[in-house]
Amino acid sequence: MLLRLVEFDGQTGATPPFKASRFVVPAGATSNEDRHDVCEVWMVASGEGEVLVDGRSLSVRAGDVLLFVSNEVHQVRNTGPDPFEAFSVWWPPRQAWDV
Repeated sequence: MLLRLVEFDGQTGATPPFKASRFVVPAGATSNEDRHDVCEVWMVASGEGEVLVDGRSLSVRAGDVLLFVSNEVHQVRNTGPDPFEAFSVWWPPRQAWDV
C-alpha cells in the first residue's frame, strides 16, 4: 500500500482541523487493518474493492464515499485488476476541536 501524507505548512497562520492523504492498494493486495480515535472519510478515486468495517463487508468502486466513525476497524482488499486509489480525510471528534 502506498500512502502519501501531505502536511500543511502553516504559512497562512491557520491550522485546518483535519489531515488528508492519498493511498493506493495494488491489484490483489489488502491494506493493513486500521483503527483510531479520529473520524475518517475515504473518497474512492479509482478501482474497486471490498471494505471490511468491524467485520462487515461492503463492495466499493470509484466514486464511492465512506465514513468511518471513531474506533471502527477498517481495511480494504483490492478485488479488481487495477490499482485501488482513494483519498482520505480525518479529524478528531467534534468535542476535541479547539474552536
